[in-house]
Amino acid sequence: MLCGLLAGAALKAGGGSFAAWGLTAGLLVSCGLAVAAGFCSVFPTLAWIGLAWLLFGGRAPELALHTQVALGAGTFAAAAMTLVQVWRVRTGRFVPTITEDVPEQP
Repeated sequence: MLCGLLAGAALKAGGGSFAAWGLTAGLLVSCGLAVAAGFCSVFPTLAWIGLAWLLFGGRAPELALHTQVALGAGTFAAAAMTLVQVWRVRTGRFVPTITEDVPEQP
């Protein structure tokens, strides 16, 4: 969400500005965090996609090329992680950290 604040400055200053590169880095880092959290839930990745396109979707063509690429790559990575997590849940490979049938220790 902090990246959304940089969008206006990045659009005014141009693609080579510090704000534009900060926006690109922020998109990549926030997507990485969402993908990492996606190993436990589908919500972080879906929320990242929703927020990214809500904040930048209409202005994406106006952003610098490197920021557009970061937005597209982040969307692809988050969508892929969502599909991986759904596959893990459906096939039983996902094991929640907290379970109710924890054996008691003596």
